[in-house]
Parts: sequence; C-alpha cells; structure tokens
Amino acid sequence: MSPAVAFVRELRDLFALLLGSQRKYVDPTKAVQKLKSTFASSASSLSYQQDVSEFNHLLMDWLEKAFAGDPPTPNPILKLFYGKFATWGTNEGKSFSTNEPFGAYPLPVRGFPDVHSCLAGSMVQREIEPVSGTGSDAKSELETWFSHLPPVLILELSRFEFNAIQGKTVKIHDRVAFEEILYMDR
Repeated sequence: MSPAVAFVRELRDLFALLLGSQRKYVDPTKAVQKLKSTFASSASSLSYQQDVSEFNHLLMDWLEKAFAGDPPTPNPILKLFYGKFATWGTNEGKSFSTNEPFGAYPLPVRGFPDVHSCLAGSMVQREIEPVSGTGSDAKSELETWFSHLPPVLILELSRFEFNAIQGKTVKIHDRVAFEEILYMDR
C-alpha cells in the first residue's frame, strides 16, 4: 500500500473516531505520522514549505489515488471536488473553445474588493496576446465560464504576481471580502 493511501485510510479512521466518540478530542498522532511519511516518500521533502494551495493539490491527488478502484469505478473525489469551465475565444481570427476540468479555481485578487468581483473578473471577456506574434491585426480574446460546478467548490486566491520592475514575484496584500453565501449564477 502506498504511503498516500495509508494516510487517507488513517484519516478515515480519525474521522470515524471524531464522529463516533463521546470524547471531546481524539489523538491525531497516527494520522500526522502517516502524513509525514507520505511527504517523505513523495517528491517533496519535509523541509520544503508548502502553501495551502500546494498542499491542497497534493491532498486531492492522494485522495484520488486512495479512491481509485481496480477495476476502475467512479471516483467520489472527482464527483465531489471537480468541476468544469468552458473557454471560448479567437486567436488571430480563428475561433476556439475548450471545456476543461478543475479541482480548485484560481481567482485574481488585484483590484477586486470581494469574492463576487474576483469571480466576475476571472470570467470577463478579455484580450489576449496572439500566439504567433506575426503582427496580425486580427483581435485575440478569451472568455471563460463555469460549465459544471462541483458540490464542494474550492477557490484559490491568486495573491502573487510578477513585478517586471523589481524582476521578481511579489505578494498582493489587497483585502478580499467573503460573504457567507456565494451566488454562482451571476
């Protein structure tokens, strides 16, 4: 059994104890030790600091592997956490469209006061740079919309951007307000 699968099974046992126990707390030591061994066996090392989005991607990958059936069966993790977004656009006068899956949707935060504005900003039609750079006068633009939302939507705030003047990535400290309810039908 892979360390990732062992960790997910230990996590399952921990959640079962949380649900079934009358105690005020349960000891997570076994799950934490399995988590450490999973990190030690993966490409990342324990000394490498992960941010929340990197850890979330790793956890989703481990959960997918743990629930992968043999023979293949519908994966509950994919049904619960993964959606799709559709993209339409033109590039140098040629139309294109895609429908791509996502597990965590990145939201730009620069200049947006709340999550609804971040969502609208990520979905707005915008101009893009032409691929070939031939100097064609044809407009290149892109528009993105959710085509399928998962029951559990994970939004990642994009709080870093490249600053060409400083020549490095800088953190965006803009405040973003979260409402208790997100309206996804806008």
